[in-house]
Amino acid sequence: GAFSYIVEAGSIKKFKITGSAPAIYNFKALPGTFSGVIGTFDGFKLFSKANAANGGFDNMKCFPLWLEIAGFTEAAVDNPTVTLLDLVQFSLPANPLPTDGFILCPTKGGVLTGLGGFYVGSLL
Repeated sequence: GAFSYIVEAGSIKKFKITGSAPAIYNFKALPGTFSGVIGTFDGFKLFSKANAANGGFDNMKCFPLWLEIAGFTEAAVDNPTVTLLDLVQFSLPANPLPTDGFILCPTKGGVLTGLGGFYVGSLL
């Protein structure tokens, strides 16, 4: 995958939330995947599905057909950013439900490559 876990205060997390109203979601990208010499990806898309927060999608694929068949749709994000510190950041236009499940997919030129996806689960 294109993403790693965040270690914070001795805890390992899939992401961390900073700020409030709106909350900013921070995901750690593997070094160089969005920048530098490798630069495999240049953006990302977030996909959501109701009642998918509790797992079962660890073997997901960032292919449009797979996402469609699995019932995921593209979710709107605000202020999408990839920082020089390999953080993928965004906020959401509305608060997610605790039962919603999410998949984060990297893109190249705005297109899914089928590689590097990350099943997030709930964003709460």
